[in-house]
Amino acid sequence: MLSNIADTVPELHFHVKRHANKWVNNFMTDSDRRALMNLSMSAYILYEYYLQKYDERDLRQTFADMEDTRAAGILGWTERRVADVRRALVKNNWFYEVRGRMNDGRKIHTIYLDRARILEIKEEIA
Repeated sequence: MLSNIADTVPELHFHVKRHANKWVNNFMTDSDRRALMNLSMSAYILYEYYLQKYDERDLRQTFADMEDTRAAGILGWTERRVADVRRALVKNNWFYEVRGRMNDGRKIHTIYLDRARILEIKEEIA
């Protein structure tokens, strides 16, 4: 089935990465990959790290893994470098984070990694 998808959409890549005994599927087009690499190789590495750590079955762990301190430790970077690269991803619409509270006091924390969705959200806000 996956080979059929790749045949019909030639710029679509299917990546499977093994990390901590779990399989992560990541779809990125060549143009997206090139745009990220043009931004910087560090941005590409951090974005791939975020995609790899995303797990909708355990969002609490996902949010913990996306903290600058944890990412810096795993990637071998300083916290400041991770923060600078994350800000570059935010500025270029590759990463968007929303934190807030509901009327009943519950906290909301949402992270968007889909560039098209981020652009839609920013258009709705403006």
